[in-house]
Amino acid sequence: MKTDKPFQKSFLCAGVLFVVLFAAAALISGKTMVNAVITAFLVCLAIAVATAVWCRLSKASWSFTRFVATVMGLFLAYVFAASLLRKIVASMMQGQ
Repeated sequence: MKTDKPFQKSFLCAGVLFVVLFAAAALISGKTMVNAVITAFLVCLAIAVATAVWCRLSKASWSFTRFVATVMGLFLAYVFAASLLRKIVASMMQGQ
């Protein structure tokens, strides 16, 4: 059985993630940071679309817990990849 409304469920999970990131950015900086908010929005949007497409193409039915786990897993993979890329670029810049 296919999952009902995969895009709605994945956008709900990503929307909650965006609100949490926005609140954290506002609390840390004391004011809103435009670049951080735009980046967080685009990352959450990409994660929501990827999760919804993955669910849509899956033959198994997805629970809401699986949506949450997939959104969080993709977000953590993004954070790890971005951190690794920053370290690689920083080490390349120091070598010059």
